Amino acid sequence: MYINAQMIGAAEAKFGTPKTLRLAYPTPKKHYDFIRSTQKKGRAHDVTLYVYHENKLAVTQKPMYPEGGYRPPSGGVKPGETLEEGALREGFEELGIDLMLNKYLLRVRVDFVCGAKRIAWTTHLFQAK
Repeated sequence: MYINAQMIGAAEAKFGTPKTLRLAYPTPKKHYDFIRSTQKKGRAHDVTLYVYHENKLAVTQKPMYPEGGYRPPSGGVKPGETLEEGALREGFEELGIDLMLNKYLLRVRVDFVCGAKRIAWTTHLFQAK
């Protein structure tokens, strides 16, 4: 994973120290294989944005999602980006607008488990406007 302790420390210094949640999630093979396919260049993370405007939460729909399925904007930080840069880029790519991060809300460490296989994944959740 190319998000390191220094990057996390910089994000915490600017946006606050998030609570950490740890989970193990039994994962069907189809979903496990999809997660594994997203791990280009050792990626084992995503940034997720809770973007509020006039007390409404912005959500997106991905083409691969079932009809009616929505989620907050999210995606991977690219090698060489900070957490902030990656989060802002993802927000622009998915919403088409410039954002400002307000708070580092939550760090979720999940083990996706499929039989004897395991993927350790971290989601960095930020509030933005």
